[in-house]
Amino acid sequence: MNTQLQYNVLNNSVLSTCHTLLFVYPSADLSGLSVDLSQGGMVQIILGHHSNGIEQIAAVLAQCPHVRSVYIHTTGGPGKLQLGQLTLTAHNIERYSWELQSWFAHLPSFFQPSLILGGCNVGDGAKGIMLIDKLRHLTRSHIRCTHSSSRCHLQLV
Repeated sequence: MNTQLQYNVLNNSVLSTCHTLLFVYPSADLSGLSVDLSQGGMVQIILGHHSNGIEQIAAVLAQCPHVRSVYIHTTGGPGKLQLGQLTLTAHNIERYSWELQSWFAHLPSFFQPSLILGGCNVGDGAKGIMLIDKLRHLTRSHIRCTHSSSRCHLQLV
């Protein structure tokens, strides 16, 4: 886990009350990011280049009992999501099922959290839909992809 992330998680009391987390991959194009960080209850966390982004996100969410919405702004492509040194695809997602299932495990079962993926075309094509569907089942979340080459927004409930 990188030093900046450890500092944010261990020393920032805001995390214990925030409702939305924004995870940003450092090399992602931020020009299309349409999130207002000034709104209350949102915290931005930079994912490390050389670490497992799924584990980073799980570690932060384990310390944030009120988080209902996660926005991940990263790089990737159709059916590929870059999370730190890890590229998540429909073919390797099962390796990370335990960590992904833990992301929103703190929420009551009747509550469906939101997972918003932006900065890449992860939801495009058959590979994209397959990855998003598997991710939706593992995280028990409503997923929305905000960037697409077709200029449409993929939304799976």
